[in-house]
Amino acid sequence: MKRSRLGRVAGAAMAVAAVVTMTGCESGDAGMLLGSATGAEERAAGAAIDVPSMADLREALSLDDEQVTALEPLLASWKTAVAERHARFEAHRAERAERRAMHRAERDADGPPPRARERRHTEMRDGRPHRPAMTFVAESGAVLDADQMVALAGLLESRRATIRGADAQGPGRHGRGSRGPGGPGAHGLGIGAHFAARQLDADPETVRALHEALRSQHETLRPLWDGYLEGAVSAEALRDGLRAARENVEGSAETLLDADQRGKLDGFVAEMRERAAEQQLERLDDRLERHADLLVKALDLDETRAAAVRGVLDRAGTEWRGTIEAGGSGSIQIEESVYRTLTLLASTKDAIRAELTEDQARVFDAFAELMPR
Repeated sequence: MKRSRLGRVAGAAMAVAAVVTMTGCESGDAGMLLGSATGAEERAAGAAIDVPSMADLREALSLDDEQVTALEPLLASWKTAVAERHARFEAHRAERAERRAMHRAERDADGPPPRARERRHTEMRDGRPHRPAMTFVAESGAVLDADQMVALAGLLESRRATIRGADAQGPGRHGRGSRGPGGPGAHGLGIGAHFAARQLDADPETVRALHEALRSQHETLRPLWDGYLEGAVSAEALRDGLRAARENVEGSAETLLDADQRGKLDGFVAEMRERAAEQQLERLDDRLERHADLLVKALDLDETRAAAVRGVLDRAGTEWRGTIEAGGSGSIQIEESVYRTLTLLASTKDAIRAELTEDQARVFDAFAELMPR
């Protein structure tokens, strides 16, 4: 559960910002059900996994010659896919720079032209494949035994940790949860200030007050979310903390904004919730199917177990769809949406694990721990 694109935009919009931007949560990402990477985490440098050499794999996994032969084309494909993804990322970064220039040139506009937004969604959302590392893992399931698959998870985690450490110490970079210049989430808060000034016709003093209200809630919620990831905070406590943060920010909005501004804000929040739900629902079935395929391959499931796992995911998808729809309509608050998704995540993992052999469950747990939650 990492920062969503919705969180960056609606971070300006008070109630949404208090939960989404400040926690970095996106409750609608299908990767959560499987312990696999979310979209935002895939794009973060801290989530990258350096491609190992065949010598690294041979040593860490005790490969025999036959396995080496089988893995060589998979490793080559991984390296090619990484290069292609890097090229796409650079192109996307250039496009973002162009859009920012458009924003600066058209300060009074509501956003990028529809054509630019549609192109962005098409290129970065629709049919996005698993990141190359997970493709390699899936294809390796038919080549490696359970002990080797668990060892592979350990190898990939160690390489990812090395990259995270380097990124955290690099110039201008900050590790996950670190306090860089302007504090965590400062970029999203800046967008919030611009939104308040342009769309709500807020004066500079109000903009500063809104900025501080958002910042204070972020400082509260970041350790709460980190505590949940570490197992020190329950899903119920996280939900209650998110609710308190939302209510605090709504209270600030009630105090700082007049009735007309609050009406504009409420309309913007509702629009963003509906848009986010639509985007999640459009790709939900496809993502669940792709994640099911990944599990079947990585765990080398036979037809009976594969059908059972797909059934678990189908049932989870139905429940998840209901949560997304309820969140999009505003019939439940976002903290409830997050809570339902987290509990669904836990129950789905347990249900999948119940369909696996002991060795398959060990592999499942190894990679669930490796990938972001």
